[in-house]
Amino acid sequence: MLNGEEDIMLSFLFDFTATQALDLVDHRCVSHIVSSSGRELYKIQRNATEFHICLKNSNYCTCPSFIFHVLKKEQFMCKHKLAVILSSAMGLCKEVQYADETITLMLVGEQ
Repeated sequence: MLNGEEDIMLSFLFDFTATQALDLVDHRCVSHIVSSSGRELYKIQRNATEFHICLKNSNYCTCPSFIFHVLKKEQFMCKHKLAVILSSAMGLCKEVQYADETITLMLVGEQ
């Protein structure tokens, strides 16, 4: 996965967020979702029933850490967005296709 130097660099740049993000990557929690019309986003599974959504081309995440730390510039990004970047770079995202309606429901928190 990562060599020692890369792990140290991530830890230096992102502190404990890197460890948490790598845990999400190791547990294959990140899914790359493509809608039938071509919209793309990432779903990070928290547990069997809870997840967070990260948008593809922005730093946005639906997690509380994004609101309470990233927007206040206390953190550069949340663990979910870092996990998306790492999973994508390592080719470890699950690829999933959903209907546009399903993605809309996910974005408004009804699924």
